[in-house]
Amino acid sequence: MSLCLRFDVLKLLDLNRLESIVEQERSGKQPNGSFLQYVGSVARQAPKHYFTAVVVGYLIAIVTTVVIMFIYNHG
Repeated sequence: MSLCLRFDVLKLLDLNRLESIVEQERSGKQPNGSFLQYVGSVARQAPKHYFTAVVVGYLIAIVTTVVIMFIYNHG
């Protein structure tokens, strides 16, 4: 499930902007941590469609499993 959450964030990352931030940090033009701030802000703003779909599917599977266990009296 956590992989789906990461995929939602990675879809929105701008690789060119990431490279420029890293280069500016290496040259000292930007303070350290601006890379993490950028990734964190993208992670907070990212829509989490895949993650939500996986959680809903997982919940349906667990409920179905419990119902079938009660119907057939097998654990």
